[in-house]
Amino acid sequence: VLEMGAMVLANLSAREGGRRLLCEDDAGMLKGAVRLVTHPSPLRRHGGALILRNCLLDESLHDVILENVPALDTILIPFVGKSIDLTPEEVAALEPGRPLTLAAAAASKGEGQFDEESQVPVRMALSEALLAMCKSEAGRQKVNQAAVYPIIREIHMRENNEEVKESFEHVVSRTELQKE
Repeated sequence: VLEMGAMVLANLSAREGGRRLLCEDDAGMLKGAVRLVTHPSPLRRHGGALILRNCLLDESLHDVILENVPALDTILIPFVGKSIDLTPEEVAALEPGRPLTLAAAAASKGEGQFDEESQVPVRMALSEALLAMCKSEAGRQKVNQAAVYPIIREIHMRENNEEVKESFEHVVSRTELQKE
């Protein structure tokens, strides 16, 4: 029953009222829901990724999400693992004041959560969430200020699924990250 809870919330977040409910009170419910992205259960990971994507698709919620939820790190950390190869300078640029540490994940060279082909739907939902974040000026600024282009570059180089890869290409073109 709990396994399906994330998918029920994902369906709820597909509706405007559901998204607004998740983002009430400084996005308290959304903060809890996005933690599912790193859950050991593939079904819960997928649900968490869909919830975040659905909420970010609603541009009117970007300010509350970006102020209260570590959305960018939540999206990128699951991709960061042994396959990400950043220079020490690139890792250092990721760190300043981040609630979740992309730098620690990148430096650890640990196992990435999404190396298996069965996780394509989760990777796709997370890449779509990042693309949705880039719909607003505030989201694009967040991505640009975070200095995450090296991570996106590495994900793009190692991603096997063409749809996920294309989604990351759109993020780069939308934010002009390649100019960094």
